[in-house]
Amino acid sequence: MAICCLIAEKAMHRSLLGYGVGAVAGGAFQIGAYTLAKVLMYDKTYALTTLPELAIQTAVGIAVAGVLVVILTKSGAGAKLQRMAGGAGKEAKAA
Repeated sequence: MAICCLIAEKAMHRSLLGYGVGAVAGGAFQIGAYTLAKVLMYDKTYALTTLPELAIQTAVGIAVAGVLVVILTKSGAGAKLQRMAGGAGKEAKAA
């Protein structure tokens, strides 16, 4: 899911919408991949009965990540973390 977020964030120029689109795309990939793995490892019935649980887990993960992104962005800690990680963009260098 993190890879989808990074791709969407780069494509949408560091907007919160980019994080959201990436999170939803990553969540859909996660649900599909996990379900396919369960079909191959167990059977179709088990995979389909655990689908709601997986969807709830993904939705909660997206919601928690969204809250964290907003908090880190508004507090300025997000830019500091990007500088520490070496991923500083133009806005981080200007700060």
